[in-house]
Amino acid sequence: MRFAPVLGALFGTVDAFFQPARSSLLPSIVDPDELEAANGLLSAASRTSLIAGPALGGLLVAASGTGLAFAVDALCFLLVVLALAGVRANQQPDQSPRTSGPSLVTRISEGLRYVLAGPRLQAVLVIDAVVTFCYAGPLTVGLASLIRYRFAQNAAAFGLLGAALALGGLTGALIGGAVHVRPRIGLLIAGLAAWLAGGMALLGLASDLMLGVVVAFAIGCGTGFQAVFGISWVQRAIDREILGRVVSVDMVVGYAVGPLSLIVTGAMARGHLHLLYLGTALLLAVTAVGMLSNRTVRTMR
Repeated sequence: MRFAPVLGALFGTVDAFFQPARSSLLPSIVDPDELEAANGLLSAASRTSLIAGPALGGLLVAASGTGLAFAVDALCFLLVVLALAGVRANQQPDQSPRTSGPSLVTRISEGLRYVLAGPRLQAVLVIDAVVTFCYAGPLTVGLASLIRYRFAQNAAAFGLLGAALALGGLTGALIGGAVHVRPRIGLLIAGLAAWLAGGMALLGLASDLMLGVVVAFAIGCGTGFQAVFGISWVQRAIDREILGRVVSVDMVVGYAVGPLSLIVTGAMARGHLHLLYLGTALLLAVTAVGMLSNRTVRTMR
């Protein structure tokens, strides 16, 4: 147990490098017109693992203890390494292989400058920060608080809400990957903000667990659907060479805003649940209106 915090920190560090790299890999192995379908499948697989993984892990721990569970986890990572070893990225026509590159600090600075130089990327970064703030706390700590203080239910009910949210995300991702029409990304994100605003308002007023389950499923559908087109737009709009650095900037913003959302939600959870969800709905509604009134965002494709 003495080394658990250190191992956890190392795992988080590796994951911080892995996520931008994963987002950058897909455009190099599929055609641009296939990004939505590929991202839909990737998102669906990821969300399926989030549903099945904890359940299978719990069964392994219950049957044989944590040792076997971590061994199976390590085997899964090894299989990923073997699978990635066979992946070959398509070489861009105007590029030749490089034996060296800029330092890590230089790469991060380049990504930040790239984001700050583009009004569209700035808008996406701000919107993503607002949506993350409105999503992270209310749909984790907030749901647990609804179960405890309003629905008067147990941990199984919290699991039901979480499952509805995850299944909704899986459904939305599958639908997004199957849709052949490419909507305007600005209008789509504004629609997601409005969709989330309605869902948060309903959660703030809900007094019945099943209504909460339905709303959680609907919220998951909206976020899963939009995520397919959002990441596809980023992958298509940004040069492959700098894509990972731009994604890392967005992740840093998310890592900063997410904990703040959890703190605010925790402070309001017990006595101000109505205010928490209705205030979140209002912030999302204002964001949607602001996006629709901004021509740069409204016309983004």
